[in-house]
Amino acid sequence: MTQLSIPSLIHKPLLKPPSLLPPPTPKQSLPKRILLSPSLLLLPQNPPRRLNPIKAIPIEDIIEKDYSFIAAAESLDPPDELSDKLHRIVSAGGVDRSSAVLVSLGTEGFVDRVAAAAPPGGLVVAVHASLMVLAGVKERRDEVRCWQGELLEVPERFGPFDAVFLCFLPGMSMPLDRVLEALIGRCSEGARIVISYAQGRNVIKQQKQQFPDMVTSDLPDRSTIEKAAADHSFRVSEFVDDPTFYLAVLQYHKG
Repeated sequence: MTQLSIPSLIHKPLLKPPSLLPPPTPKQSLPKRILLSPSLLLLPQNPPRRLNPIKAIPIEDIIEKDYSFIAAAESLDPPDELSDKLHRIVSAGGVDRSSAVLVSLGTEGFVDRVAAAAPPGGLVVAVHASLMVLAGVKERRDEVRCWQGELLEVPERFGPFDAVFLCFLPGMSMPLDRVLEALIGRCSEGARIVISYAQGRNVIKQQKQQFPDMVTSDLPDRSTIEKAAADHSFRVSEFVDDPTFYLAVLQYHKG
């Protein structure tokens, strides 16, 4: 009987010695998983209502406009001459006898003069489109009430006014008729509306060419002033239209 040899089973051990085994593979940490509650995966029964889109704000209403050219024009006059002009304008409004005064588009220096002339306890309100100008006003005169925006947006609680200074009418972007119509309900009997520009019509024409987006009109002539005043219960008490000085004073009389 022939014996069968199985060399593969004899010469090759089934198991390798421990020294010949490959080193164990290090355990790799599995990434952590965030377990969500099943309730969080359910959609709400009443989904939130979509809000209406927000109306776009024009970029020109966000960007601060530079009104420094108005104050720069004051430097064209010698200091003594400028001081006399501003004193004449403030005096025309009768500020020393006024309990409530409104200043529209006035420079920091002009508002300071008005506040200095106002009686103790009097109300002075400055309205301007520039926050920078209003900040300068508050730095000089903290007692002055400031309102950022248009003349027509000034709250009625500040009135009625005994004097209103329209310091830069060509930059108000509205005709004189509309301005006077808006002031009728905000002025006391006998109130004075002072339309002025210390450097006069010639400088306004130059500024209109240099800053057409901010200086949109000229200073009104006498006939325009008289017609607008008569249509809105005002009377022209003083009018000066020199090339280097402009002043128009209107008094309000209820019909």
